[in-house]
Amino acid sequence: MNPPTFLCPDCKVSLVDLNCPSCGATYESKNGIAILLPRDKKYASVVSIASFYDDFYSGQEGVWEDQGRTPQFIRYFADLVLSHAPNSVFEVGCGEGRVLAALSAPTKSGADLSWRACEKAEKSSNAKCFVATCERLPLPDASYDAVLSIGVMEHFIDDLEATREIARILKDQGRYVFLIHTRLTTAQKLLQKFREYLFPRPRLIALSKWIFKKLTRPSAQPIQRGYTIATATACVESAGLRIERIIRQNDAPRGILIGPHVVIFETSKS
Repeated sequence: MNPPTFLCPDCKVSLVDLNCPSCGATYESKNGIAILLPRDKKYASVVSIASFYDDFYSGQEGVWEDQGRTPQFIRYFADLVLSHAPNSVFEVGCGEGRVLAALSAPTKSGADLSWRACEKAEKSSNAKCFVATCERLPLPDASYDAVLSIGVMEHFIDDLEATREIARILKDQGRYVFLIHTRLTTAQKLLQKFREYLFPRPRLIALSKWIFKKLTRPSAQPIQRGYTIATATACVESAGLRIERIIRQNDAPRGILIGPHVVIFETSKS
């Protein structure tokens, strides 16, 4: 698989051996994973967020399964991405690469803030992965037929700039498929866990695993904002993408989406 052409995330000039001939920036790699984070002070917090996720992915597997990333969901989401037979796909926030592994496109790439996640994703998915933030993707214009993300939009520091970057790297008629978790009150969160683990189908082993994880590896993810369907729609349309379909829990096969707060958007670049 050919690796992607890397650009300087700040000035969008092609890198030469991870060096920018324009601004003079030099980027490092860890275990063969290129670290391509911007130097712009606006995104200074990205370094600490990346460190959080390096620790998060260290020493554990299947970190997102208790948030609905079941094998059945992964297959369903991958089929949505593949429905237009893309030759090239890119995942924003690729994590361990489980969705990338389910995609059969000839060219697959992914980015995450954690180099440890990227390392796992490369091993599991045969995709080329690298560390980057979506607001400053180190990729050329019109590079991919499809872009995907799952539960990542909530983490964007500048969601409009990030979505514009996704639109920039999409080819004409390319598709962006993404999932968000819309805002829930505390009462709604408790009700969601009750429905997920106790009623109507008790899943006591899964519940005990979730409780054990919360007790032994507690973590508060650095989420930047919550969304409603309306606010997510406004961001996507402001970035120049067209919404083709919105998939809610009742629109998907039974059990695929874990609650009414989980929403999938299928969008396209005109």
